[in-house]
Amino acid sequence: MDSLVVSSSILIPTASNAEITPAMLAVIWGIAHELDQKRVPSTVENSVWLEIPSARLRNPEGRDDNHWLKKVFDRLMTVKLEGDYRGTEWGAVLLAQWELTQGGSIARLLVPPAAIQSIRAPDTYFRIEMAAAYQLKGHARRLYAALGDKKRMKQTWWEYDLAELQNEVFDLGGKYAKWYDFSRYVLKPALEEINEYGTVKVTMKLTKKGKSVDKIRFDWQ
Repeated sequence: MDSLVVSSSILIPTASNAEITPAMLAVIWGIAHELDQKRVPSTVENSVWLEIPSARLRNPEGRDDNHWLKKVFDRLMTVKLEGDYRGTEWGAVLLAQWELTQGGSIARLLVPPAAIQSIRAPDTYFRIEMAAAYQLKGHARRLYAALGDKKRMKQTWWEYDLAELQNEVFDLGGKYAKWYDFSRYVLKPALEEINEYGTVKVTMKLTKKGKSVDKIRFDWQ
């Protein structure tokens, strides 16, 4: 790749048409980790099949089925990549095909050559972030992914509705619905782990509607 088309401030510099959600990011981290483990070179001629335990691609503290994971795979198949190679324009998708085998415990993913090169490009922000963030645990990894996406958009803060944070960012599937439980078992431990990791300092502010928490604002440095 001589150049990458940067058309949006999202995870993959070549992605041109989609916002990368935390759940999608977790799957791409899993793909990148597996590519590293198999020592797949950044430049390959053919697509590569990967077999990854599906539990590794989900939030380990969220739902224990593949309901949302299948939706993530479908969304990843719509993410378009584009760029230029020695004067020749090219286009591709991030994920070409997926299968769930062995009762849903194994995800088989077909990753095209252009996607492998984009994911493994050493000079991309994603490549740097993945090595660090993949070491975080489930809830911390999801929050880091969500805030990291906003940070790449040059934001220094972001505000979420409580329901959006619980259901879309953390994918809790109805667990920890009460604020006390959500704050104690999910949000505060995730913040502590991110701050202890040391790559970013995150603080939190609450907005209430009456006596109930309505919105959560995160500021970071």
